[in-house]
Amino acid sequence: MNKSIRRKNRVRFKIKKNSSRNRLSVFKSNNHIYAQVINDGKGTTLASASSLEKSFIKVNDISKKEMAEKIGV
Repeated sequence: MNKSIRRKNRVRFKIKKNSSRNRLSVFKSNNHIYAQVINDGKGTTLASASSLEKSFIKVNDISKKEMAEKIGV
């Protein structure tokens, strides 16, 4: 098993075991950013945002930092 997969599984197990809070998962590629709020108790995604959404694609003249700030809000 890959080291990063083992680390991911270890972190998820600790969060599920000790916390009732929701988990924020952020993935950043070279061109886009994705964010999800996940309820581990139910195994469902509560909210998600991405730089690929139509409302963000229309605005082409903003920087990557500004795009990340808008997705985070």
